Amino acid sequence: MAHRVVKKLTSKHVHVSGLNKMNVKLAVQVLSKSVGSALCYLTALKYLPSSASDTADFCTKIDHLFDSLNSRVLMHRTKALLSAASSSSKHLEEWRSSLEFIKTIQFQTNGNKIQFPSITGWQVTLFAFLLLVPELFEKVKFVLLSRFNQDALENYFSQVRRKGDSNDHPTPVDFLQRTRMLLAERMFVMCGNANCEPDDDIILESTQIIPLTDEDCLELVIDESTTIMDCPEAQENWDDLELNSAAYVAGNISKKSLQKINCELCRANTQQHSNFH
Repeated sequence: MAHRVVKKLTSKHVHVSGLNKMNVKLAVQVLSKSVGSALCYLTALKYLPSSASDTADFCTKIDHLFDSLNSRVLMHRTKALLSAASSSSKHLEEWRSSLEFIKTIQFQTNGNKIQFPSITGWQVTLFAFLLLVPELFEKVKFVLLSRFNQDALENYFSQVRRKGDSNDHPTPVDFLQRTRMLLAERMFVMCGNANCEPDDDIILESTQIIPLTDEDCLELVIDESTTIMDCPEAQENWDDLELNSAAYVAGNISKKSLQKINCELCRANTQQHSNFH
């Protein structure tokens, strides 16, 4: 029976091509503690030379570094560095040791030493956290480090690209149009092969802020004669295509809102205008 020491690794982790070159998830899975443990295991069984233990140490160090900058919960069950940083945690110690370790990393091509931007970026990031986090501890008891990364932005860009099907290089006009479509359709949902982990963020403008009961609507002023056609901007600048598009989007939003609203007053005022249908 075949036995896989590291079940998550596949051929795409080794033969990287296309957009996978930018996939952070693949890099994290390769430079992980499980891979380091597997290398040590195979070295002990003489399947790999003893020098593989150095690669195992490197994978473990990078794994600890990723964990220390990606805390999402107050207390993690298995990995201490995935817990929130606090004055009593080992995050600051880990960053200091990682900073010194990264400074020693060198790359050579044809006998010439080269410096990759990622190495400089790691040094800048760690140095910044060593200055910032102690100051935050003066005001807060703990810090969730994952809130400093750009996963939310990466996930947002991923949704915009996916909305364009095969056209994953949108122009500014395409980008704006796709954003409007996503907001209207409430389709900010992570796909299975996303570059980043789910960031657990919510859309600031959500239908959840719509009043749900009659009591919530007491302060609303409803002008029954107001429609899309009464908008001055629509009358002056919009052509028939834009007016029809606006009416379609308004009707779609109203339809989705009605599925969440229990207020009869709101439902009656929304449904009585033919412009929404």
